[in-house]
Amino acid sequence: MHAQDSSPVVDQTASTTQTPEAASTNEINFANTLEMVLRALYLIMWPLLAIAGASLDNSLVYGEIFKLDVSLWQFWQIMRSFANFALGFMFV
Repeated sequence: MHAQDSSPVVDQTASTTQTPEAASTNEINFANTLEMVLRALYLIMWPLLAIAGASLDNSLVYGEIFKLDVSLWQFWQIMRSFANFALGFMFV
């Protein structure tokens, strides 16, 4: 009966299981690899985020570089006047 207990299938499954020490070593290696990848992403993303933060300025939005801010201001004043006239005529 001892010959039936030690079948080749049982031997294969017994040899593929990992010990707790090997599993923790794999987890540590994965954690170290993940940490290295995240540090590399941090080094890549930091300058991009700094550039994006520096470009969040109203001078870029209003086109101050191309001297569009004056014409946009005049257009806004005209539209504001039309809106005020329209509201005034609604109330009268």
